Amino acid sequence: MQDIAVGLIYLALYLLLRPLSHSIWIVTAGLRLSALLLVPYRQWPALVLADTAGLLYFDLPCLGQFGPLFVTIDSISPFLLAAPAVWWFRSKQGLFPSHRMVKVKPLLWCLVTATLIWTAGSMVTVQTLPLPYSQMGSTPTYVLYTALGKLVGILTFVPLALCFKLRDTSVPLKDQIKRLFTSRLAVDALVVVLPTLLALFLLSRHGQQESKDVIRIFMFVPVGWLTLRHGWRAASFGTAVVMSALFINMSHVPNPALVQTQAFICFATVSLLVLGARTSSENLFQERERLEAKEALRLAQQGLYLCEVRMRQTAYNLEQIAGTLQVTHNGILKRFRHMISLTESQNFFRQASATNAQIYQLADSLHPLSWREKGLPSALRESIGRTLDEQGFVYHCSLEGRGLSKLSPGVHSAIYRFACEAAVYVCENFACSHVSLTLRGGLSHGQRWVVIRLEGKQMPSHINDPVFKNRNTSQLATKLGTQGLGLDSMRSYAHLFDGSMHVKVAADSLRITALLHDINKIKAEQRSDSVPLAMYLR
Repeated sequence: MQDIAVGLIYLALYLLLRPLSHSIWIVTAGLRLSALLLVPYRQWPALVLADTAGLLYFDLPCLGQFGPLFVTIDSISPFLLAAPAVWWFRSKQGLFPSHRMVKVKPLLWCLVTATLIWTAGSMVTVQTLPLPYSQMGSTPTYVLYTALGKLVGILTFVPLALCFKLRDTSVPLKDQIKRLFTSRLAVDALVVVLPTLLALFLLSRHGQQESKDVIRIFMFVPVGWLTLRHGWRAASFGTAVVMSALFINMSHVPNPALVQTQAFICFATVSLLVLGARTSSENLFQERERLEAKEALRLAQQGLYLCEVRMRQTAYNLEQIAGTLQVTHNGILKRFRHMISLTESQNFFRQASATNAQIYQLADSLHPLSWREKGLPSALRESIGRTLDEQGFVYHCSLEGRGLSKLSPGVHSAIYRFACEAAVYVCENFACSHVSLTLRGGLSHGQRWVVIRLEGKQMPSHINDPVFKNRNTSQLATKLGTQGLGLDSMRSYAHLFDGSMHVKVAADSLRITALLHDINKIKAEQRSDSVPLAMYLR
């Protein structure tokens, strides 16, 4: 059934294109070569039968005018002539290394080889015509005219067929069509290229012959611009539109000027396709570098989060050890309370309590207990606030926006660590009395983000306060579990989450603002129009 369906589809396309195909623009040659390139080998016999049926449909009415010999020779399917060459390029030259790639150099050689084979077949067929028709096939102009006509037809149809073959089959057809018409390529083509080509086409219809030649050259300029922006797919679409506009109303009489026009169009089309393939390859390389960088960021974030998990587990274990030590010390003191004096017992109890307090403080600096029990907002308010309050700072924390609770755990860890680092830096490098922390979350284009703003201010009413003058900030880094990062290190930390950091210094304030993105919550990105690319050069 598949073979019958393929044969019927080919026959329908052939009957549709044959009236548009003429000697200077043989579109049916492009249809045949596209079928040989895309259809599996097992379905080639169906193509041969369908092509023969189409040829007989148009040749039989000419039986009385050109004779049975011509009808018999002309009804031999060109598939039979070019199939061995196409098989060799597909199988031996690796024309399609994968389902999403095409080698440009073997493809161009395949196009030229098929053109030469079919041109030779056409010359043999012309010799079977009765006089005076058979004399045309012996002139060099007619040979070039026919060869270039087939090549132009192939260059019109084959790139479009390759665009169809190299589409993203993982996406449903409906979504593929929607993506096609909403892509940047479609917008540029509809807004810039097609109106420009239409204007040039209308000018070429009413100008002099010299101006027509110039306009034909300029018709490839917008196609070149589109190719540089979007790669070989844009070249395929643009050159097909230009050739259709040029050849539909062009004279069919062989002459040197027409041959020159055909040759120029072939050269321009091949150049644009190769340029587009090169542009697409460079875009693919850049896209791979971008994805690799994004993957490296993701792995680095994952590593940071794993470190955070280990610190949380270590803090929990330290708290368990502190509780065990406290029970053990109490048991020992109870057992030996009759053997030591009351003073020594009180000293031992104070030492044990101090040791437990240090362990709890170490555990809290590694991972705050309030964070584990009540979440990130509690850690920002209570843990940082308590530490700053112990050092004599007035602290205020506010949460704004939406979606902070929907951020990934890794971003929660980054928020807390960045806030601690920023607080330590501001308190150590700026004489401030008030510290305020503001978090604002949001969602833009399917991507969650958070802005962290920490600001240290000098309040004139607190400058003469003895506590303000005698603050000791050397313990802040230890109590908050920070590394004492500088501005460059904090900026790199923000870049790790695809964000940025800004510092604003004023006479009475120092503000650090950072933007972090939750790339783990981004929806699956649609591939850009030039990403599948699927052509590369060797």
